[in-house]
Amino acid sequence: MSESSAITQYLADTHPEAGLSVAPSDPAYADYPNFLHMGEATLTVPQTLYFRYTMLEPSERRNAQVAEDYRRWVLKRLEAAMGMMHGRDHACGGRFTAADISVGYAIKFAEALGLGDDLPPAGVEYFRRLEARPVYQRAMAVERENAVE
Repeated sequence: MSESSAITQYLADTHPEAGLSVAPSDPAYADYPNFLHMGEATLTVPQTLYFRYTMLEPSERRNAQVAEDYRRWVLKRLEAAMGMMHGRDHACGGRFTAADISVGYAIKFAEALGLGDDLPPAGVEYFRRLEARPVYQRAMAVERENAVE
């Protein structure tokens, strides 16, 4: 497998004991694939173009207008996503799912790109809730430990 969202969906579906998937019979199911794929396709793809045209390309190939267009694109889409999640702590199903991993990663990537100050407040609040989870804290500790090694 090579597609990030497909890998996430596959793992969530093949390991139901983890509780990261939402069953098709669940009323929240429509939101599940929507947010699961939104994180990677709608939110992360424009960020990769912003990243490319502000940091990766040689200076003579960087394009401030393209970067700005994609910066605005992702911020507007994230604002729309947060509007769809209004009043919820999680993307769907009233609990943490693989959809939160996908959308949360997109917000983490935006912060890593220096877009944190531009993020909609609801997006920042949502991500702060995700990163406050004990399992997230443990994962970050493992990442820091392995980075040192």
